[in-house]
Amino acid sequence: MARRPDEEIMLEQVPDDGSPIGNITLRATLGWDDEKYWKVRSGLLSHQLIGLRKGKGGAVYRIIEDEIEPVPTPAALPEEYKDEASLYQPFLESIRDKYLPDIEVDRYVIQITAGQGRRATGGTWTRPDVTLITVDVYQYIPEKTLSVITFELKMPDSFDVPGVFEAASHTRFSNRSYLVGYIPGGIIDAEAIDRIKQECERFNIGLVTFINPKDYSTYEFHVEPSRRTTDPALINEFIQTQINDENKQKLSTFIK
Repeated sequence: MARRPDEEIMLEQVPDDGSPIGNITLRATLGWDDEKYWKVRSGLLSHQLIGLRKGKGGAVYRIIEDEIEPVPTPAALPEEYKDEASLYQPFLESIRDKYLPDIEVDRYVIQITAGQGRRATGGTWTRPDVTLITVDVYQYIPEKTLSVITFELKMPDSFDVPGVFEAASHTRFSNRSYLVGYIPGGIIDAEAIDRIKQECERFNIGLVTFINPKDYSTYEFHVEPSRRTTDPALINEFIQTQINDENKQKLSTFIK
């Protein structure tokens, strides 16, 4: 017998009279982990089979066919930002030229770590899109403090709760991790951002959005994560496998 789709299994548990059911109750009924629950829920939302209700933990309801409204056509994306890869360099430059001076960091390396071709990096979710490594010196602390900060960028169609889990996976080898959403002119509604924000806060993940990757004035930092204490061996392995030789040499100079 063919296995039923997860979307069908979830929808079966949502009342067919349009009354809401809480996310906490629905997730417990299904017995699914967070990652699977939010991924399937996002699929039902995108197909207009369920809608959202407010309340503690949020809720969903089944959309009756007569209630479905035409989905407005989103504004076309700017030609220069048609895919995620096109965001990396302007984002890196904004962080380097605007964000770092704001937080008064001058010992750092920053690099696009997405892709890297055939280079062995340990798997897809071990490759943040952009990585920033800072080395801080404090007047009354004898040791220099190295921090690995990762950024996971998302286009509008993939900026959703599952991205939180991807960013959270980077905390295995980083001290701070951010989910970053590209949201040109009203393409993502406030309720969706609030849902992502709640999950980022729950997982201690930073959340940043921008309208134009080149214009730092359009950046908004919704959630700032606290610094995690990470196994130095994992940080060392990450730097060894992900960071290029030039930046590794700079780091060696900073920590001497």
